[in-house]
Amino acid sequence: MILQSEEGDCVLREPRKVFKPYRGSIIRIYRRFSFWKRFFVVQIAFFFFCLGLILFATQATGSFEEEMVVLEKNGLFTYSPEFLQKEVSRVVSFETKEEIAWLEKEEWLLFAQENREKDALQKELEVLLGGYPMEEMIPFLLEQDHIVTAFLVGIAKKESDWGKRVPLDKEGDDCYNYWGYRAPGSLGVQSLGYGCFSGHEEAISVVGERIHTLAIQYQRKTPREMIVWKCGSTCEGHTPESVSKWIQDVNIYYTKVLAMKR
Repeated sequence: MILQSEEGDCVLREPRKVFKPYRGSIIRIYRRFSFWKRFFVVQIAFFFFCLGLILFATQATGSFEEEMVVLEKNGLFTYSPEFLQKEVSRVVSFETKEEIAWLEKEEWLLFAQENREKDALQKELEVLLGGYPMEEMIPFLLEQDHIVTAFLVGIAKKESDWGKRVPLDKEGDDCYNYWGYRAPGSLGVQSLGYGCFSGHEEAISVVGERIHTLAIQYQRKTPREMIVWKCGSTCEGHTPESVSKWIQDVNIYYTKVLAMKR
């Protein structure tokens, strides 16, 4: 480019170069590479792409894993309260406050119904066992399955008249064994082989568990089927009359308790 100065001299200057990016220049450079160089570039790009995905996934799940505390012991898993609360909120969601109020009302009605049934059974047992030592066991009888409670009351009436005829320990104290239970309690066994318990709660718990096994697990749901309580594996050592009498006597109060409202 030729320019004229103020003195009239001519000055030769190079024209300014304006940078114009060449479209497709990256592709042109890439095409100059050989096949193996292209392959190597693609591998590097794929590696960084995968690395980015891994880092993103780790950050997204990091907080979730921190909240979840898993303790494995004998095949059991325990989760932190925060994790369980968040899972419940995620799985169970209610759209309106009315739905939450309805659910709380239903739970309260169910709870109230169970309490009414329990109170009704308690009152009937108090009438039935009133004045007998076994009356003190009513709170613990209410915690048992209904059929177990019926057997506990029926068998206790036959074996001890609800606690009026009981085995005693070596100090002459009540063993709280009203069912003729021949297995050790927490206080061992007394001279005749009957188990001795520390109190009403233990007695109902231990004997109730045994009756639950026979009635529920082995399906012995009638006094006739429960005759193993008297005879054991065989009734050969007992007269047919005594066996029949045991079944009849136990059945009287077993049926009464079973018919009570639960």
